[in-house]
Amino acid sequence: MIPYIPLFLFLLSISMACERPSAEPTKVGLSFYHWQTRFDLTTLEENYLDSLSVDRLYVKFFDIDKTSAHNFPSPVALLEVDTASDMPSEIIPTVFITNRSLRGLDENDTNLLAERIYKLILALSQQMGTDKISGIQMDCDWSAQTKDRYFRLLSTLRDQWMPPEMELSATIRLHQLKYADDTGVPPVDRGMLMFYNMGEVTEWEEPNSILNNETAAKYIPSRYDYPLSLDLALPLFHWGVLFRKGKMIKLINGLSPQDLLDRERFRQLDSSHFEVIRSTYLAGYYLYRGDQLRLEDSKMEDLSVAVEILRSYFPRKSFTLAYYHLDTPNLKRFPHAFLSRLAKQFE
Repeated sequence: MIPYIPLFLFLLSISMACERPSAEPTKVGLSFYHWQTRFDLTTLEENYLDSLSVDRLYVKFFDIDKTSAHNFPSPVALLEVDTASDMPSEIIPTVFITNRSLRGLDENDTNLLAERIYKLILALSQQMGTDKISGIQMDCDWSAQTKDRYFRLLSTLRDQWMPPEMELSATIRLHQLKYADDTGVPPVDRGMLMFYNMGEVTEWEEPNSILNNETAAKYIPSRYDYPLSLDLALPLFHWGVLFRKGKMIKLINGLSPQDLLDRERFRQLDSSHFEVIRSTYLAGYYLYRGDQLRLEDSKMEDLSVAVEILRSYFPRKSFTLAYYHLDTPNLKRFPHAFLSRLAKQFE
């Protein structure tokens, strides 16, 4: 039987067929993001790292935010280390920074913030008992208003604080890939293309904002011309999008259809949409009668299609494929062999 290929993917493959360079075979190194506040790997998580020969882990060390309690951008949600497990041979500290942290950041503030970020990364890495840090990654969905300040922060961090042998990378959203002339290219050594969260999460009719391949295909250029070498991040997570009176108000991480089986509290509208018919608590949140939920997922078939879209764009050279993120409930839904096979699709 000939497998079904979506029309948009078939047309995309034709337009890109002649663009892929014929160089040496692609070598894809598998990695994961660790995005939880506590670093305490479960046995299952350790087994996945071992079975997939993962030797690099992107670990969120902290966020940078500006709150009412801190007028100056400050670290929040610091990583707590509580594990005796063996860590991968390479740790990449990752720092998420909000746009509001960058607004009004002058040159002196930039120098101070870069210093605090670097010194806190060193302190937390020592707490983890590792000297395996070869790079730092910054994560920010910068805007036109914050671009210059963010790029100045990156340059300061790399040029004034990081040793020359340490690599600085930054996350790249799809719109920043397609519209690089407008959004700018961050002054870093490498980029991490985040191939998820590309749909309209606030729109009730959105089929799947986590991984919408038809939407994503519109953002992938016909040839690789981005100024940075790119690695790639694919999603393994799922969540529920909560709507109240037609407005999206919250994301509930890890929500699945099994959580909504009680027909005295929830009415199923279709395969992914539900309505609350009796006010209730769910996953620690209070839901009111009339609230609506849309479930979104990273399905295996959608991930396979995503790789087919991307394999024609990524040049045939070594890069890292990182799964977001390392978490036992996520891993239980994806066999080792499947995650390994996705990487082999690039070869």
